[in-house]
Amino acid sequence: PEDSARQPFPAAFTEIALAEAGFTRRDDHGEAIFRLKGLSAAFEMGTITFITGGNGSGKTTMLRLLTGLLPLEEGAVMIDGEPAAEEAMQAYRDRISAIFSDHHLSRRIYGLSDAKLAIVSEWLKRLKMNKKVQISDGAFSSVDLSTGQRKRLALAVALAEDRPILVLDEWAADQDPEFRKEFYENILPSIKKPNRIVFCVTHDDHWFHLADRRYQLKEVKIALITQRPELLG
Repeated sequence: PEDSARQPFPAAFTEIALAEAGFTRRDDHGEAIFRLKGLSAAFEMGTITFITGGNGSGKTTMLRLLTGLLPLEEGAVMIDGEPAAEEAMQAYRDRISAIFSDHHLSRRIYGLSDAKLAIVSEWLKRLKMNKKVQISDGAFSSVDLSTGQRKRLALAVALAEDRPILVLDEWAADQDPEFRKEFYENILPSIKKPNRIVFCVTHDDHWFHLADRRYQLKEVKIALITQRPELLG
């Protein structure tokens, strides 16, 4: 029998969710300094979801819980309506590409075939980085760039990985106004796929209407604010 530590994850799934999820961040003395409790929200394949809310409302923490990067104190991550087994969580995390605000970008591009490195190069053109950075021997020629430019490189890699869950945490915040517009109005719609869930943590209310769903965190609670009519039901 297969080792339970290597339990396979479903090759295809249609929905991920949090069910009554909770988490507490504590200081060095064990005192609670931040708490999320009772978070329940579902996210369907083929959609773009904006996560909004004030600074410190828990947006990034919620996504770290959903992606299995932080352990839940209560509740569950759900896959197609079933709790994700602990022994399947690493396989679940392997289905995720995430660019958090504290993302570290390495010059070396790990785990991509030559064909996928070629896709990275194509995205460097699309992201207007090909005149600054090239790929040679599986590495970027430089990562000595601005924060916004490094995030563009990270996005090129994430899109070449082509995993079913893509998390962009305040990705556009460090882009110049012209490229921010390009991201929301052209790039983001183009990366929406039937077999991908895209999450964007954002404060850019000018483009909120482009999301299929928008959830807002307020006072450590999550609420569905808007969604496209075809997703009702």
